[in-house]
Amino acid sequence: MRVLLATDGSANSIHAAQLLASWKHREPLLVDVLSVANLAVTQGPVEFDFEPKLDIGIRQRAQRDAQAASDILRAAGLKVEQHVIDGHPAAMIVEKAAELRADLIVIGALGHSLLSRILLGSVSDYVASHAACSVLVVRETSFLAETRPVRVCVGFDDSDPSKNAIDQLAKTGWASNAQVDVVSVVSLPIYGFNDLPSQIDPQEVMAAYQLQVDKVVDSIKHTVTANATGHVLQGNNVGLSIADFVEREKSDLVVVGDTGRGLVARFFLGSVSRSVLRHVPCSVWLVRGNLSN
Repeated sequence: MRVLLATDGSANSIHAAQLLASWKHREPLLVDVLSVANLAVTQGPVEFDFEPKLDIGIRQRAQRDAQAASDILRAAGLKVEQHVIDGHPAAMIVEKAAELRADLIVIGALGHSLLSRILLGSVSDYVASHAACSVLVVRETSFLAETRPVRVCVGFDDSDPSKNAIDQLAKTGWASNAQVDVVSVVSLPIYGFNDLPSQIDPQEVMAAYQLQVDKVVDSIKHTVTANATGHVLQGNNVGLSIADFVEREKSDLVVVGDTGRGLVARFFLGSVSRSVLRHVPCSVWLVRGNLSN
């Protein structure tokens, strides 16, 4: 499996490296550490003497950031390659991931506050929206410093991306001995367009969802030594319902399958994925496609 870790030396970037270092995958990981030197650009025909010196300093900082993250990963026994390139960070991360045919991009988010989660940060937002591969957006959580199982929330809706997310989680060391909560959200209609009572039995719908979730839970318990629990919730907004659950249960990681990569899907990121990514206080893994075996 090939992972691109994008770092800028920030606290969450360092935490992303630490999180990846703790990830014991079933197959060897090759980690490409990327730091982008966002060089100074001035407008107009006038050239300033300080620009070359400033650019040298920016490149040196990018090199130090890449080295710091690489040291963390190599200390964990991972195979690492370093890359320092010039350009706009967001675009270069997506471009480099495509060039390397990375299976996963790992990147730190902006922060924890509600405002910072909603804004997410231009780089993280762009990468999550435009990358063709899976993206793990990291926010600091306490489980790395504590001797306890990681708490993982999996958003499940019986779609192929959702099933793929379950499959990819099972391949990671995080799933072993974890507390996995499989969450499915049901939005129940009450009236039809003709104002006549709906013929849908809410209890029957909830029971059908619960049956699906129970099958997923049994599969996780069978394939991974994890403590898995299923939850069927009612809510008008799937993403916000998952976010409320995560806040309440203090989850460390949310795993959701992301839908198509068309222009519209990239722009809106998908209502559920976008809502989860922007509203949960913990790390989010958007699973796309199939990771390498």
